[in-house]
Amino acid sequence: MNISNKKVVIFIYEKVDNVDYIINLENKYENKIKVINSFEELEEILK
Repeated sequence: MNISNKKVVIFIYEKVDNVDYIINLENKYENKIKVINSFEELEEILK
């Protein structure tokens, strides 16, 4: 995944079986990727 200097939001709509994968992504791209799973959080980001 090449995100270079972009900030990325990953919105998870359904339950994820392997949460470790998502946590690893978040840790690997610290301060670049934000993982959210609620519409309230998504709404705040899109304001």
